[in-house]
Amino acid sequence: LLELKGFCPKGRGANIARHQVESGKAAKKMSEIIRAQGGKGSIKADAVALGALRYEIHSYKGGKVKSIDNKAIVEICFNLGAPRDKLAGIHMHCRIGDRVNKGQKLYTLYAENQGRLDLGRLAAKSNTVVSVK
Repeated sequence: LLELKGFCPKGRGANIARHQVESGKAAKKMSEIIRAQGGKGSIKADAVALGALRYEIHSYKGGKVKSIDNKAIVEICFNLGAPRDKLAGIHMHCRIGDRVNKGQKLYTLYAENQGRLDLGRLAAKSNTVVSVK
């Protein structure tokens, strides 16, 4: 998005975004946004009440997380009801470079109703979000 909107030179967006996350600047800005909207800015990501319904996706093999497909995440989230349904989405439990074991939780789907959760599960089944090598 940084590159598409002209905020940085082509090919540099991923590095700039990674730096914002790793330095803590992205978390600080998110906290400011939450406070500006009347929320508790010090809340941790794990404490956010997401959807009433959830489904966990686990690794089918052990190894190292080589990539995470953002386009797959967008498609799955859309099927879960995001952005219209405010409690719908995905919580990632791993990052690129993490070591994972077979059966370890990779991400959790959240939806406001069973129909949306079923659509999200189908989308997750047909998309590879996390590549483990």
